Amino acid sequence: FYAAPRDLPDEPGRLVRAEPFEAGIPASAQGWRILYTTTGVDGNVRVASAIVAVPREGDGQWPVIDWNHGTTGFAQHCAPSLQPRGLWAGAFYMLPRAIKEGWAVVGTDYIGLGTEGPHPYLVGLPSAHASLDAVRAARAIPDAHAGTDVVLWGHSQGGQAALFAAEQASSYAPEFTVRAVAVAAPAADLAGLMKA
Repeated sequence: FYAAPRDLPDEPGRLVRAEPFEAGIPASAQGWRILYTTTGVDGNVRVASAIVAVPREGDGQWPVIDWNHGTTGFAQHCAPSLQPRGLWAGAFYMLPRAIKEGWAVVGTDYIGLGTEGPHPYLVGLPSAHASLDAVRAARAIPDAHAGTDVVLWGHSQGGQAALFAAEQASSYAPEFTVRAVAVAAPAADLAGLMKA
C-alpha cells in the first residue's frame, strides 16, 4: 500500500490510493488509509500516508480537524496508520467525540513514516506540507465529503507541524479557511529542547 507508483502525480495534495481503515475507528464513523502526494524537503513531490475518518450520517461537507501527531518514532513502521489504534498512537484520543460533533479527522503520518524515508523529523516545512496535503487528498475520497473549513491541531512534534501549517496555509493551500490552531507542548524551541 505504501509504495509509490511509477506514475506518481507531479503536484502535491493528490490522492494516490485509498483503502478502508477500521483500526480504532468508532462504529459511527467510516475510515480510510490514504497515500497521497506532498512536497518534500527538497521541494520535489514525495508521498505520505494518512488516516481519514468521517461521520457515517449527516449532510457532509464536514469541517476538518487536521491532526498532527506527536513523536511515534523515526522508522517506516512507526506510522500511526500502521498501528492497531492509529490515531490513538499519535495521541488523538478525542476521535469518538469529534465524530459525534460532526467533524472529519485527517491525521498525516508525515513523510517517511509508512512511506519511504527519510522522515524529516522536526523539519517544519515538509511537515506542514504533509499536513495540509493530507486534507487536500482526503477531499478527493468520494464518500468522505470533507469540507474546506480546517482546524489545525497537534501535539509535541505535531504541535510544531501545526504551527508551521498555520503559517503556510494561506500561501500553500489557499483553498482552506483555517478557523483555529490548537497546539499542546509544541516542539517550538528546538535549541532549548536539544540543550535539555
